Amino acid sequence: MTIAHVASIDLNLLTHLDALLGERHVTRAAAREGLTQSAMSRSLAKLRAHLGDALLVRGAGGLVLTPRAEALRAPLRRALDDLDALLAPAAPFDPATAARSFTVGMADYGEALLLPPLLARLRATAPALQVGTSRVAPDARAALDEGQVDLLLAPRRSGGAATVWRKLFHEEFVCIARRGHPGVGARLTLPRFLALSHVAITPGNRPGTPADEVLARLGRRRRVAVRVPNFLMAPLLVATSDLIGLYPARLARRAAELLPLALHPPPFPLPGFDLHLAWHERHRRDAGHRWFREQLVELAAELVGRA
Repeated sequence: MTIAHVASIDLNLLTHLDALLGERHVTRAAAREGLTQSAMSRSLAKLRAHLGDALLVRGAGGLVLTPRAEALRAPLRRALDDLDALLAPAAPFDPATAARSFTVGMADYGEALLLPPLLARLRATAPALQVGTSRVAPDARAALDEGQVDLLLAPRRSGGAATVWRKLFHEEFVCIARRGHPGVGARLTLPRFLALSHVAITPGNRPGTPADEVLARLGRRRRVAVRVPNFLMAPLLVATSDLIGLYPARLARRAAELLPLALHPPPFPLPGFDLHLAWHERHRRDAGHRWFREQLVELAAELVGRA
């Protein structure tokens, strides 16, 4: 039966047909469906006209199925079972047993901060869940609308009307340098900052950074010796050279636990950024999706509490 054929029939007739084929008796089929015998007889007449077949005919022991009816019986039962499962209420989400995967669009900044504690939490509460990460182009709407990612972790950017944003926390920048750097001194002043060579983090091969834009408005320019497209390489370069760099504060504190790094306030006013979690409106009532994003929100709150 094509879609055009489905559109031309009252779907209630299909349940009536299932009862008729199963009971092979109009009165019993009517009782099964909660109808009167006359109502079921009218349904049988409509089905005969629509399908162009008698369906039930008199035989020696009562009504018997025509060959067309016999061919319809099993596929119709399967189709009604599938439709019933499709329209049934969604099963409750149980993280302890759920086998599901989520893809989160994020930079390595988010991976370094949130992925380790997220995986530790999932091991304890949702061991069958799988998590993947993906780099996302600046068009957040396309990534979420087209289902490339289930969630996006990023500063707020352009999104469609169906994009839901939730602020997680505000991040500041600090300047990182190796411990004992001879050019930093007791306090990192602007002249010292500008005299030293820098590593700049430019995701997507951007020509500059927000810090460079602020310095340009002040009529200043720093000396960039190397540009890297990700956050994780910069601390390694700084810790093993005389380079310095501007770095997100929370990630800088994490790096300083592992590498010989010193953290200094930027010697000029430098605004930070807000990290947001974004998802498509269609996931708002998805119990599994809601549970997963709540884990990210809670982990972000824990980061803020430790700041």
